[in-house]
Amino acid sequence: MTNIIILALAGLCLVLIFTIVMYRRQINSICRQLRVHRSEESGTDIWLDYIQGPFGKLQRELNEFIREKRQEKAAYTAKENAWKQMIANVSHDIRTPITSISGYFQLLNETEDPEKRAEYVRIIRGRLDEFTAMLEEFFVYSASTSDDRKPSIESCNISRCVTESLFLYYDDIEKKLGSVKLDFPEKDVIAYAEEATLKRVFQNIIKNALTHGSGDFRVRLAAFPEKVTIIFENKTEEKLPENPNDVFERTYRADPARSTKGTGLGLCIAKEFTEKMGGSINALCIGDDTFRITIVLKASKI
Repeated sequence: MTNIIILALAGLCLVLIFTIVMYRRQINSICRQLRVHRSEESGTDIWLDYIQGPFGKLQRELNEFIREKRQEKAAYTAKENAWKQMIANVSHDIRTPITSISGYFQLLNETEDPEKRAEYVRIIRGRLDEFTAMLEEFFVYSASTSDDRKPSIESCNISRCVTESLFLYYDDIEKKLGSVKLDFPEKDVIAYAEEATLKRVFQNIIKNALTHGSGDFRVRLAAFPEKVTIIFENKTEEKLPENPNDVFERTYRADPARSTKGTGLGLCIAKEFTEKMGGSINALCIGDDTFRITIVLKASKI
């Protein structure tokens, strides 16, 4: 009987020793693989010889954690690269009017002709206005992406906001796009938004139409029980993007030669502001010459 007990205890000790050795081996393997993940760009998951019980659960949790960190790093890298590209684009845009201003200042100093001097001053003022608008657009975008302030959402008269925004650019629209074709319901359209922010969205869309459009500018409002839609549509002679919603990306440029004015952040800002107000914004190409932007906001019950 004593021998049986001794043999049983010996067997139990062997099992415990084997278990301890195996656990230690598993832990060492995990530590070694984690060091590799920390020091190298490893794309592999944690692998264990024994995945039963707690080690299987530990392996699953570690691999899920590693995948999340991998995705976060990829997203951060993409965001950082996009930001660097945008800075490069903005730097190029800013340098252009500065170079032009410098050249006209030189011409201004070299001539005594009153008419030429007046013309150069007019051009310099125009370039300064362009430069100021670029800086403002860049700062607005920076604020929109870094500011955690939530818009003050309340019932807003969309019909009035659209009309007032169009009125600001009435002369420019008449010259570049012709008369605006409006399709509004007889009753004012009301939705939840922050009025000042919404007007900025509308103004950026209108400025985009003035920059890239060629005519047939239309604005339509529609009210539904749960939502309100605002549609801006214009003809264009430029090549339309393959993926229309790319226009809302901060690195998107419709003009690869970069001959157009501005930083190209207007629609990106419009998207940021619209989504902060709980709405959505989408672009659509119709045929090969019509570009449409649709904003959807939550309808107000008032």
